[in-house]
Amino acid sequence: MSQRTRFTFAPSVCARLVALFLFVAVMIPLHTAASERGKATGKALRFNPYEFGVWAEVTPSPAPSPAQSVVAIHTNVLPDGRVLFWGANFAGQTTAQIWHPTNNTLTNANHTGASLFCGGHAFLPDGRLLVTGGQTTLFAGIPNTTFFDFNNNSWSYNAANDMNAGRWYPSNVSLGNGELLVAAGTYCRSFSLDGSCTRWANNPLPQVWQTNGGWRNLYGANLELTTYPWMYLASNGKVFLAGPLKYTGFLNTSGTGAWEGPNPPS
Repeated sequence: MSQRTRFTFAPSVCARLVALFLFVAVMIPLHTAASERGKATGKALRFNPYEFGVWAEVTPSPAPSPAQSVVAIHTNVLPDGRVLFWGANFAGQTTAQIWHPTNNTLTNANHTGASLFCGGHAFLPDGRLLVTGGQTTLFAGIPNTTFFDFNNNSWSYNAANDMNAGRWYPSNVSLGNGELLVAAGTYCRSFSLDGSCTRWANNPLPQVWQTNGGWRNLYGANLELTTYPWMYLASNGKVFLAGPLKYTGFLNTSGTGAWEGPNPPS
């Protein structure tokens, strides 16, 4: 009886094969397209990595001390090219860091006011990052509106800017007129005597952060959405809800707001 030979590959080998396949499947057609354009114009085009992308080694991140270690769950590329990131912290604060790609170093940017883990975030026209919500030690959404200013690496919070209710896993969308939309997110509606949450609820009220500050409530667009709904600014200036609900449509953020599209929810 013949004995069959069984071949196995180490995980690292498999990963390299997958990377090679992706390179062939994606980069080769793009290079061919560039060559075809060159033939059409009668000019030889040079492959432009800024147009088509380029493969390179991943830059190893610096190794901070264990006390400074942060998992980059929330990550934002700042206007000056640095990268702000933070992760989970259940001690009522945010352990954040800024990565400097030019020299591969880290700068601490902690926020002691609240845990912004599971919040929403998007940029305002002036470059400030607006973070909505977060969580308490009880995993309940908080109503905080927190700003990060990249000019001086500082966080700021004012209770006067609080949202209508807490939000845990909300979605933020920067609007074309300089305003910012926040939608969805959960909060704890009732607590037991020991302080634990006994009833969760979705925040159904979308709100818009106005250019002159303060939230504008979109009472005409109340809708219970799932956490982190898929919302995108469309070319018509409205916000498109792509899912994960069965309903898809446009949110008109002007005035008190309204959902538009086939069979809008009531």
